[in-house]
Amino acid sequence: MGSKGFISMKLLVLLHLAILCSSQDFDFYYFVQQWPGSYCDTQNSCCYPTTGKPAADFGIHGLWPNNIDGSYPSNCDSNNRFQQSQVSDLTSSLQRNWPTLACPSVEADMGSKGFISMKLLVLLHLAILCSSQDFDFYYFVQQWPGSYCDTQNSCCYPTTGKPAADFGIHGLWPNNIDGSYPSNCDSNNRFQQSQVSDLTSSLQRNWPTLACPSGSGVQFWAHEWEKHGTCSESLLKQHDYFEAALDLKQRANLLGALTKAGIEADGGFYSLSSIKGAIKNAIGYTPYIECNVDASRNSQLYQVYLCVDTSASGFIECPVFPKGRCGSQIEFPTF
Repeated sequence: MGSKGFISMKLLVLLHLAILCSSQDFDFYYFVQQWPGSYCDTQNSCCYPTTGKPAADFGIHGLWPNNIDGSYPSNCDSNNRFQQSQVSDLTSSLQRNWPTLACPSVEADMGSKGFISMKLLVLLHLAILCSSQDFDFYYFVQQWPGSYCDTQNSCCYPTTGKPAADFGIHGLWPNNIDGSYPSNCDSNNRFQQSQVSDLTSSLQRNWPTLACPSGSGVQFWAHEWEKHGTCSESLLKQHDYFEAALDLKQRANLLGALTKAGIEADGGFYSLSSIKGAIKNAIGYTPYIECNVDASRNSQLYQVYLCVDTSASGFIECPVFPKGRCGSQIEFPTF
């Protein structure tokens, strides 16, 4: 690296693992720190960097993409070489936090300034990862307004008036089979009402807000897009995301499925198994039922989760269900 030294091969490999593999499929990172005393207190000993003995503190070893099956990607793009100029302003922080102890001593500089600070590296990678986030399926979640409102917190009808007595969309949420999920993946891709202007009336009918104070629904839709929708933006742009959810709602007529099975929103109690069975018989896939409790602590039908493929074009069997429990008999409150 000119007259200033060179990056150790070990560090170069770590940077490739952390940066170049960010576009590969993987499930999580290992963030590894090492104690310098233990590194040096071996038969191989160690060499302090040319900047001097590091502080008596844990130093970064690496940020390594890994998979839940124990495998990991490595050396993912030989054409994307490390470029000193891209990190030249962050040297001092990395020299403090990610010092080399390999022999012989090296300056390990990156141009005239040095290493990337770890905090910035983590933030950068999370941003890169999330912006093209791989995920395994969606949860398509609908909620019963009677159960949302029939709690101690109550509810507020939207400014357009009381919604219809029907299940409303809560969201279309990217998820992973290990139970994790990405969120808030692109802070630069904010909700823009103009992009869904042709869907507004349908959103007001099928995706109404019940939060207090009363609103038009825009804040609710913005929250869902920015928290969940941005994590599949490489597959579904903003308009496509909301259009897909509305289409799924029409194909999953939950109220019709329950009514056909004699399960009415009349304040009565029905078996959890009969509710799940009615939905599966109508739609063809097993739902997950989420319950909440009313002011009298009765368990009631609150939300229904169905799983959707990553293109958001069709329902699938859920590879994993959320954690939670309902009673064997649950209330289906009026609205």
